[in-house]
Amino acid sequence: MAADARRVLLLGAGMVSDPLAHYYSLQHNVLLTVATDSPKDGKRLGKSKPNFHQTTSALIGNNIDSVVLDVLKEPEMIDQMIQEHDLVISLLPFTFHPSIAKLCIKHRKNMVTSSYITPELQALDEA
Repeated sequence: MAADARRVLLLGAGMVSDPLAHYYSLQHNVLLTVATDSPKDGKRLGKSKPNFHQTTSALIGNNIDSVVLDVLKEPEMIDQMIQEHDLVISLLPFTFHPSIAKLCIKHRKNMVTSSYITPELQALDEA
């Protein structure tokens, strides 16, 4: 892994996370950290790592780590994880997005989510 690799934090490991983890497993300059409250789901996403990338003829797939994390019970840890990453992708239930967005704003990190914009998220737009 290159010293200048980007660190991406994926919050949530439901089934929609699989294609995302696979995509990042193909990126040479990204370290993906999957944060989930389910060790089983974290392990599943880690296995989405391919061993051989046919397009570039290179060995890849050592760029996915997982961390067991309960967003509700470990606010200090989620704060630290967001601070340590360059990008946060939240695939958590939509009710978590405002609190995650506030931490991203606090640490000046970009956040991506596939959820619709709720009034609570819209209120954070200026910040």
